[in-house]
Amino acid sequence: MLKMGIITGFLGRTKDRFHEYNEPLDLEAKFKLMNCIHGIDGVEIVYPYEVSDAEAVKAQLQQHDLQVAAVNVNVKAEPEFVSGGLTSDNRVIRDKAVQFIKDSKDFAAAVGADKVTC
Repeated sequence: MLKMGIITGFLGRTKDRFHEYNEPLDLEAKFKLMNCIHGIDGVEIVYPYEVSDAEAVKAQLQQHDLQVAAVNVNVKAEPEFVSGGLTSDNRVIRDKAVQFIKDSKDFAAAVGADKVTC
């Protein structure tokens, strides 16, 4: 059976180079909103900007009867990643991007996700 999920980054405030859209929402509010959308089974959580404590996130997911489909590690938002994090010729920047991914894998395991995307 096909299951549907939403990446949390698309709920609440989004922005492009021209404008910001919608009000910012914390993760709890995003989960609550997802419960209002028919057919949504899971979430793709944006790491590290929306989360800190894996146990708290697991409790919120359970409270809203949601499963985590994947953890999306954001290796684009840091100012030093603007020209590429993993592909930077600066070892310090590359190492930071790699550490983001390693940490996101640990977080994914802690919340029960079997996928990490970027």
